[in-house]
Amino acid sequence: MLEHLQDIILKFGYIGIAATLMLETGFLIFFFLPGDTLLLAVGTIASTGTLNIGTTILAAFLGAVLGNAIGYWVGAKYGRAVFSNQNSRLFKPENITKAEQFYQKYGALAIVLSRFVPGVRAIVPTLAGMVRMNYGMFMLLNIVSAALWTVTLPLLAYYVVPMLGIDPKTLDKYILIIILCAFLVPLIPLGLRLLKPRNDVQEKV
Repeated sequence: MLEHLQDIILKFGYIGIAATLMLETGFLIFFFLPGDTLLLAVGTIASTGTLNIGTTILAAFLGAVLGNAIGYWVGAKYGRAVFSNQNSRLFKPENITKAEQFYQKYGALAIVLSRFVPGVRAIVPTLAGMVRMNYGMFMLLNIVSAALWTVTLPLLAYYVVPMLGIDPKTLDKYILIIILCAFLVPLIPLGLRLLKPRNDVQEKV
């Protein structure tokens, strides 16, 4: 798969990288596009000198930020109309209230972590727009999460793959492990925070 990706990446260049991530994160119908695989692939290709790693990351970052901004706009403009059918099981109006309550509590965390979850990262910005999440806060989280996603994965492949002597042709075998690690690392602070109240309760008892 990586060889086919490399041919496509080299054919469309940096614009293709940005456009792919923009489509994946901005439009629900393109949720299937391989954003994580693409970022790991471009990092690996850049390690061979075929692509410039700095330009690659910049293109990916711009595409990711623009994609989420588009997703937010689509949700804000058309999202509530989808939830206007009282007879629908999934798209009932009261589900908007539930979504608003969720984003009030966990919106920031959802936007950051969703970057590392295929499929989910296409839904979260659209829902954020639908519930009218504060746009300034959304864009700040959009930029931060895009930076985390488009910097860590390419650099991971750029430095780690050559360092470990992994054959780029077999990188597909390690992609799932790398993505899992990238997703779990941001959860460590949350886990520690959730465990802290329990420890406090035990100490009081």
